[in-house]
Amino acid sequence: MTNIGQCSIIELINRREDKVMSLISCPECGKEVSDKAQSCPNCGCPLHGTQEMNVEMHRAGTAGTPLNQQQSASQVKPKKKGHGCLITVVVFIAFIVICGIIGALASKKTSDTTTENQQKSQETAGTEESQQSGKAIAFGEEGEIAENIVLKVNEITEADSVSAANGMLEYKPDSGKYAIINVTISNNSKSSQSLLLNYFKLVGPDGAEYVATIVTATDDKFITVDTINPNLNITGNLLFEIPDDLTAQDCTLKYSDYDLFNQISYFELR
Repeated sequence: MTNIGQCSIIELINRREDKVMSLISCPECGKEVSDKAQSCPNCGCPLHGTQEMNVEMHRAGTAGTPLNQQQSASQVKPKKKGHGCLITVVVFIAFIVICGIIGALASKKTSDTTTENQQKSQETAGTEESQQSGKAIAFGEEGEIAENIVLKVNEITEADSVSAANGMLEYKPDSGKYAIINVTISNNSKSSQSLLLNYFKLVGPDGAEYVATIVTATDDKFITVDTINPNLNITGNLLFEIPDDLTAQDCTLKYSDYDLFNQISYFELR
């Protein structure tokens, strides 16, 4: 065989070897595929170009999209919508409502208590008035003003002035007139008893109270400060300055000392 023939045979063999396909493993799924294939027929992974880049691009599912863009897209996290402000507003409104309810309940309770106290006061006042009216002693009858001490109203007169010291002194009211109440007070106890003028008051129909007037002369027996011994009595006048339009008989004589445990006595004057 000539040299020309040998060269032709060798060249033919080389060409045939070039046409023979070799097998490579797919970098993604591991299947054997032809090195001539552009992509893996099993998983579709590109086989040419930069191998690592092709694999990453295939895994990302976007052929031709750069890996850094895929990473940037994966790093972007959706923003969470904040509900802090809404919760704060709801809590604040609930607090205001609760405070309003508590305030309304407290106000109602206070109002109910006040009304109840007023009703009790009115009932107590009415009871006291009723009791006082029930204790009023009829004109001319004896009534107890303290333990074993009794009083009786003898006479009621009115005057524009009164005289004392056998007519040497004359008393006139600053305005109005005098109501003169003649009484007898008896001490039925076993000890002496003292009387003060300010224990006596004249009570008008409208509830106004008039204090007794002090007369210094004693000859006409105006009661001022007296001491009554056991089993004795005194008779004297109580002098009250009253308005001109008030009638003494329309009033009530009231006796009350400073002892809170003693009763209050009332005497009718007609």
